[in-house]
Amino acid sequence: MEAVPDPDRLGGIGWLERTRGHLTPDQRRALLGATLRTYSAHAQGLVGLLIGRRARGPVDLPDPPDSSLARAAEAAAVTAQSPSMAAHGWRTWLYGSLLAGLDGQHVDPELFYVAALLHDTGVTPSVPGEDFTLRSAAQARAVMEAEGAADADVRAVQDAIAVHVTPGIEPERDGTLGCYVQAGAMLDVVGLRAVEVPADTVRAVNERHPRAQLVAELVQGAREEAAAIPDGRFALVNRVGFTMAVRTARGVG
Repeated sequence: MEAVPDPDRLGGIGWLERTRGHLTPDQRRALLGATLRTYSAHAQGLVGLLIGRRARGPVDLPDPPDSSLARAAEAAAVTAQSPSMAAHGWRTWLYGSLLAGLDGQHVDPELFYVAALLHDTGVTPSVPGEDFTLRSAAQARAVMEAEGAADADVRAVQDAIAVHVTPGIEPERDGTLGCYVQAGAMLDVVGLRAVEVPADTVRAVNERHPRAQLVAELVQGAREEAAAIPDGRFALVNRVGFTMAVRTARGVG
């Protein structure tokens, strides 16, 4: 059973259900500062890539959990998304697992697999006035309840999905599930922390789950999400260069 952080904190599942993802002006200012700090860290990583300081050495990729819940999540991920977005979910799981290991952080293998595979299932189609993670969290709940998962585990996965697009999240406050869904996704889409993952590992991940049309689909989805909820989290990060960062990602292609 995975502990759930305070669900009513900014970005948590309780906050999401109450607000549908609309940020107050104070919240937007706070998240803007966190976004800019992330970009600063990303720039340092890009410098590391450019001067050849990328990590080296073999890295073993994890195997998917062998459970009916994992298989149900796989089926839902493929059914609910395009092949490119479904592959992004698998790469998010692989990268997030690797980064958690590098950081010495524990993530529940089965719950993390479910959260990573389903975190973006709500992106398409967008719904005016509603953050897409609300729909992704609902998808996860449906899959997990059908498999008889414990209520606390369902809530932990929903919270991870809800919080993963919140800038500045931390394991101690926001839980490892959400933090490493975010970390894995951000490595995959913009190359954040790519300097810490050997190039051979990236090639192995992309061979297992090809990137295909990810960039075009993600940029389009981000724009539609920002238009659907102009005071939401995607609108905020889009204003400060998220789609440009996706297009110019280094170290993950």
